[in-house]
Amino acid sequence: LKANDKIIVMNKKSSKKATPSDHPSVSTSSPSATATTTTTTTNNHNSMSIDATLQRRKNIEEIKAAAEKLALRDNDGYDWNANYYIELTNQRGQVIHLPSEQRQALTVGLTLHAKGQTFMQQQNYTDAIYIMHLAFESFGRVSQEFLHMIDNYGLLALDIVWCYYLAQDESSLSNAGQWLQIAEYGLKRAHGEHLERLRQIRGGGGSGGDFIPELSLYVRLNILRALQSFYNNDLNVAHTHLMRAEMDLRKIQISDVDLVRLESMGFTHQESSRALRFCAGDLERAITHIYQKREEREEKLRRERERAMERRKQRQYGATKSGKFVDLKLLQQLQEFGVEHEIAVEALRQTDNSQEALNLCTDPMRKEVLAATLFARCMNDSRLYEIEQVMEVLNGDMVGGDAVAVVSEARVRAALFLAYNDVEEAVSMLSAPSVLQVLDLDRVELRFVEYVQRRQERLLRQALERQKQLQQQQQEQEQEQAQQQQQQNEQNEQSEADDAVMADENGGNADVAADNEDEDANDVDDDAVEDQAVDADADDDDMKTDDAGNIVAPQQIEAKAMPNPDLGDTQNDGSDNDADAAMNNLVDDFQPISRHAHNEDDSKIEQHLLEDFDDDDEKYLDIDLTAETDALQNIKVLLNSLDANASAQDNQQTFLSLFKK
Repeated sequence: LKANDKIIVMNKKSSKKATPSDHPSVSTSSPSATATTTTTTTNNHNSMSIDATLQRRKNIEEIKAAAEKLALRDNDGYDWNANYYIELTNQRGQVIHLPSEQRQALTVGLTLHAKGQTFMQQQNYTDAIYIMHLAFESFGRVSQEFLHMIDNYGLLALDIVWCYYLAQDESSLSNAGQWLQIAEYGLKRAHGEHLERLRQIRGGGGSGGDFIPELSLYVRLNILRALQSFYNNDLNVAHTHLMRAEMDLRKIQISDVDLVRLESMGFTHQESSRALRFCAGDLERAITHIYQKREEREEKLRRERERAMERRKQRQYGATKSGKFVDLKLLQQLQEFGVEHEIAVEALRQTDNSQEALNLCTDPMRKEVLAATLFARCMNDSRLYEIEQVMEVLNGDMVGGDAVAVVSEARVRAALFLAYNDVEEAVSMLSAPSVLQVLDLDRVELRFVEYVQRRQERLLRQALERQKQLQQQQQEQEQEQAQQQQQQNEQNEQSEADDAVMADENGGNADVAADNEDEDANDVDDDAVEDQAVDADADDDDMKTDDAGNIVAPQQIEAKAMPNPDLGDTQNDGSDNDADAAMNNLVDDFQPISRHAHNEDDSKIEQHLLEDFDDDDEKYLDIDLTAETDALQNIKVLLNSLDANASAQDNQQTFLSLFKK
């Protein structure tokens, strides 16, 4: 019983329980003991089957959850930094852009359908049918406008009925008429009433365009329609569908002799079979087709490498305000207008890839403010280790034991700026630059020259200050030692003077005292005069008087920076509203772009879905019609051997016996 997603197991209790016995011989021969052993074995078997069912259900739920997680990862560039993401393309390899909800539902359906096909190849038909039903539910949330453009919807219904046939599910197979109608309707809307859309896509193939690889789907469809007509006791219609299946089967069969000929020319078995099948057995066309497909594969690899380089560049450029990648098409358009590469990238980052970036780059005032904001982020020593690393590589030549500076620090900073802090690319740019790179280096280096000079001056001042501090500390130590020596000498002199005073007479002491008093009086008068002069000077500094002698307060003058015309400054106050507005809208702290860490969702995708995705565009040509051929022969023999007056029940029993055989 299933209640609230919980499995409740109810075992039938035995009418008589086994009791422990001291006599093994008696217990083994007892009927009650035998019944207990049988019940225990049955319960163990039921427990194992329930555990397997629960594990299968858990596995299917994880597959569905992984498909939904994968579908949430957008293919428009926002999740290119994820470990896995879904990208929908058409038969030409062009990326398809759909609304978010439609894309997610379609992606889940396609992913679950691919998983169901994997289960079908593994002959796990029960799970395959269940997974495909989930895929059908997901397709049901997609608009009919998009479903009519693809054949996956009709193919899914056809695979469900084919699983019924392979699983020998008689009840489901006899009631599969609705699934076959959905399959026929979906394939007809996608391929055309007479397969004209497929012929246009395949370019005619060979032999006047009669060959279409998707004919194998119609072979399977006509076989199942013939079987459905047999269940409906309509033998004439069954013969008609069977004849159509035989005709389509002949169109996609290839000659073994021609296959051996192509393999003897050095082509692989897969290339030979695909080419013969695509060209309808025409040997010359097949050879041309093989070489053409090889060139197409090389072109596809080249495009993939270009796309990988574009993704790498986008990660280097960084994210915009809202976390998007820089639009490379808009970047190219800005560069065509003559905008510098780094300024164009910064404008797109600041404006979230909007058309406002063009206005930001074409206005000289706003462009200079934008450039100042951009280069200000690099006017620091956060990349000092990389700068020293590049300079160590390039300035490694020694002449007379001294290093010769091949490149300056400003040029190294410019190279790292243009290379987006890639050390290897910066070294390559400085060691063997192209003409355009030389121009870019010269232009960007001018931005860093003044900063590098100020930095070197600052470092020189710091070095001089440290040296001065050391000298001052040394002088203080010497002065301290001199003072200590002087104090020692004064103490010695004082001791000698004390001894001399003790020996002087009283009269001589009185004369000395009188002289000292006169000197003290003179000193007091001199100090009074000096104090008056100092007070007068202080009063002159603290108080300012006018012509009438009145005291007035000093005037405070506010210091202002000189206007710089190179940065867009003018003499008029408050006239730079546009530049101020542009500066206020600029952002200096962008979200960093880094590859997402491997998480639990990635593990589930690897475990359940990764093996189901295939990048082989020509896999549809690897047609294995063994099961279809066997089914065709069985139904053909069945229909030819039936008596026209036999009942429908006898017909079904005869077919089932032949089918199981």
